[in-house]
Amino acid sequence: MSKAVAEVDSGMEVVIHTNAGDVKLTPAIVRRYLVNGNGNVTDQEIALFLGLCRAQNLNPFTREAFLVKYNGNQPAAIIVAKDAFLKRAYRSESFRGHKAGVICQASGQGNITYTEGFCPPGSKIVGGWAEVHRDGWSFPLRVEVDLNEYQAKKSDGTPNRMWSEKPATMVRKVALVQALREAFPDNFQGMYSEEEIPTQEELPKTPVPDPAVIDAGNTASDQRRRRNKYRVDPMIFGSDEIMTCGCTDEQLMALHAAAKSDPDCKLWITAQVKLLTGYDQWSYMREEEAAQLIEAVEIYRQRQTAQNDPPTESSEPPSTAEPSDPQTLPDDLVDCPKGDRVSVSQYCSNCRDRQTLGGCPVVDGEEPMDEETRFDTEG
Repeated sequence: MSKAVAEVDSGMEVVIHTNAGDVKLTPAIVRRYLVNGNGNVTDQEIALFLGLCRAQNLNPFTREAFLVKYNGNQPAAIIVAKDAFLKRAYRSESFRGHKAGVICQASGQGNITYTEGFCPPGSKIVGGWAEVHRDGWSFPLRVEVDLNEYQAKKSDGTPNRMWSEKPATMVRKVALVQALREAFPDNFQGMYSEEEIPTQEELPKTPVPDPAVIDAGNTASDQRRRRNKYRVDPMIFGSDEIMTCGCTDEQLMALHAAAKSDPDCKLWITAQVKLLTGYDQWSYMREEEAAQLIEAVEIYRQRQTAQNDPPTESSEPPSTAEPSDPQTLPDDLVDCPKGDRVSVSQYCSNCRDRQTLGGCPVVDGEEPMDEETRFDTEG
């Protein structure tokens, strides 16, 4: 493992130097703001991403670099934007320009033509080409790439949307970044573009706001909602496709069954989900969050049952014991608003409802105690 990655693993920050100032990157910042896709990245994948950003001074907040993962079965992809290649090339004192285009072939295995992006009628695109000129070289470095080697395809074998709609643009980019990488190996080592590494969707181009700006003045709910935006997967629940953040079909069924039997429980579950995720959708819980909520629902329903069930008559015969001596009973009994007859000294002084409300209508009168009186009583 490289020194850069080893230092990241030990918890050190990575600092990217930009014209607008230094940018701080940590594993937590990357995991929270800079992962594209809905797969869970590993610590090693984050370390490799931070190592490349530091070694090549790439700023992922301006979309110069991407960490992409769509599922846990495939490794994460580290992708560099084409514009980042060109910016770095332009900053090199030995860079003297470039040319790029597409390779076309006339129908029926006809003649090959080289253009700078336009494919003549009756021809098809078969590849891309690029030339990079460097100071001190008597001729440019030229690269040609085959379209079939890089054209990203869907599971049915057809090209994906970007390669289907813009094949000339895509294959031209592949040729250009390869030429730049060969012409300037020190400047572009380990850097690969989106066109070279297939992705399921087009990567975003809008810069990511600074984390300090994102979190300033935000509520916890807002922050949870932003994190959840990047962790949803489609799932079939019943006959509908829904978005889930990890909770399982069985967990949702258990919650819906509990809600169906008690409308109040449904409202309570929705409130708890919003506290956990910032959303009303139950499916936006993670698996561990849903498991905790199912346990809490069971406790909630047990309490509701205990409050609603009337006391059952005792099956034991009435007692024949002599009544207790009245003198042995406490002399400060009162009728508690909860329905019991209790001792003020033994029960009311520790009553949580009385402490929370600031007073009891039976013990303290109809109006709750004021703050000073309540604190004196508690003292």
